[in-house]
Amino acid sequence: MREEETQAEMTFGISALPPLYRIFEKLVTRQTVSVTEAINNVQFVNSTVYGPAMFGYATTDAISGSPADKGDVLYTTDGGATWSVMVAKPFAGAENIVGLAAFPIGRNTTRVIVGRGSTDAGNPAEIAYTEDRGATWTTVNVGSVNAQYFRTHGIFALDPYNIWAVTDGGYIYKSSDSGATWVTQQAGVVTTNVLHCVHFVTDRIGF
Repeated sequence: MREEETQAEMTFGISALPPLYRIFEKLVTRQTVSVTEAINNVQFVNSTVYGPAMFGYATTDAISGSPADKGDVLYTTDGGATWSVMVAKPFAGAENIVGLAAFPIGRNTTRVIVGRGSTDAGNPAEIAYTEDRGATWTTVNVGSVNAQYFRTHGIFALDPYNIWAVTDGGYIYKSSDSGATWVTQQAGVVTTNVLHCVHFVTDRIGF
């Protein structure tokens, strides 16, 4: 019995025989979608509300040779059983969509970042992000070097505060605010080669 309304805590040490796994049933099936363009990237996001890997996103090329067709972003809310095309398009006609990062920024909100996969001689590399499944997009220039663009796996998000993007010329960029702004970490010093992919395992160790 306690006579005061004060917090009381008891701490116990626990242990388990390693390794410890969480097991989820997965079904492997071939899926069809309504687009015919090449699909470049796919990513699923775990949800604290709906469980593991129910929400997924994919990016596509624009139709080759069509100056008006725009790359698409697809999404699924049922683990990939069905896919829909986001209504609004983040980039201009004839521009492919590659690099993809998706992460929760709230209990019911996921931010999806995609990268322009085609060069634009008059503008630097560009990302776009949405939080409403593509109803609206915000575009952001990454860096200031014109004609840069992203390759298939050129964007990676460890979490909303640690996002990296790589492009040609050996440039590496980082965002600490969910993709709203970017700083240059490498500007062709380590290498001037095109960087195709970036991946981090902690906020310090990346490849």
